[in-house]
Amino acid sequence: MWYSDTTLLISGPADRRRDFGQGYGLLGQAAISVDGSGAKLHQSAVNEFIAAARTLGSTKLSAREVGYVDPATGKFDPEPSPWRQQAATELIKAISLLQSNILKPNAQTLAAATADLDASYKTLAENASVTG
Repeated sequence: MWYSDTTLLISGPADRRRDFGQGYGLLGQAAISVDGSGAKLHQSAVNEFIAAARTLGSTKLSAREVGYVDPATGKFDPEPSPWRQQAATELIKAISLLQSNILKPNAQTLAAATADLDASYKTLAENASVTG
């Protein structure tokens, strides 16, 4: 399972990091839910990423620097690794699609963004170490 020490893939403003962290946290909860709440948690996660996309406006993300936030200090710690880079690339693709979907809503675009978010989470969940 993947926890908060890896909630940040891309450095940036705290509000964006919070939306990403909350989104990934909810994807994790959805992945392990056994009480039938998975779909609702998953939709809540997507909504967090939509909030991040809305906050970004027309600003485009880049995966130039990837890493994680130290939960004790809140400081971004760059850690370039292939799996982090892959997860960041999937996240960036999803956010770009969500930004497009905000301007021109389209079910296919939203579905593609959701699939990219799921792929990003899966990459993190399969590779990040469990802490805390």
